[in-house]
Amino acid sequence: MTTKTPATAPLPDWLADEASLADEAVLFGLSEARPDERLAQIRLAFLERTVLVEKQIEQAQEHVSDLNAVIDAAQTDLNALQTLQLTGQKRLFSLAGQRLLIRFGLSLVGCAAVIFSTNQLLPTPFASVLLGGLVGLGGIGAALIRYAADGRARLNQQQADRLIQEQRLAKTESKLVDYQQTKQQLIADLYQYEAIRDAQHAHRDRLIRLFESEFDLARSLRYSLNPNDYRYSEGI
Repeated sequence: MTTKTPATAPLPDWLADEASLADEAVLFGLSEARPDERLAQIRLAFLERTVLVEKQIEQAQEHVSDLNAVIDAAQTDLNALQTLQLTGQKRLFSLAGQRLLIRFGLSLVGCAAVIFSTNQLLPTPFASVLLGGLVGLGGIGAALIRYAADGRARLNQQQADRLIQEQRLAKTESKLVDYQQTKQQLIADLYQYEAIRDAQHAHRDRLIRLFESEFDLARSLRYSLNPNDYRYSEGI
């Protein structure tokens, strides 16, 4: 992106260079004219020269403000995706562990139920405990087998989710980088526009000081050569 320097309106001939302006100030100083009109014309001439750059400064500031909002939104999305990626992985393993504990609990309950229900039916308590233990071990074994199968499914799901999340993260990060680079260019353009404006203001102020200085010098010379003009100008 290349910054275009805004065109500036040409200055009138009497203001085009310092020598011409000094001559104009001397003519005004030696005449009856007051300097206010010419000073106002100088300010107006430079106002016309900075109209376009002032507009570009305003537009650049608006673009930077809008882009800041876009960057904030993109950063929020990125943070949310990163958080979702971490919590999603933890949630998968947390749910699997909860299911395993529930199955273990059910197996133990089944084991106890078998022991109590067969205690009077079997000849010895040991037989009831043995039968209950076999039932419990069977339940625990089934729970472990199911946990292993769920583990493979979890890993597959995790890999698929991770791929999707990584793609979304990469896309969001790429957008964020593009936005930040665009913002840097806009800020560089803004600084350049402001430098152009400030240079025009400095030029204007320098010419105003030059005009006032030459005018005052010529007016003083006129009054020194003809004191009556000074008394007349003072209302005497």
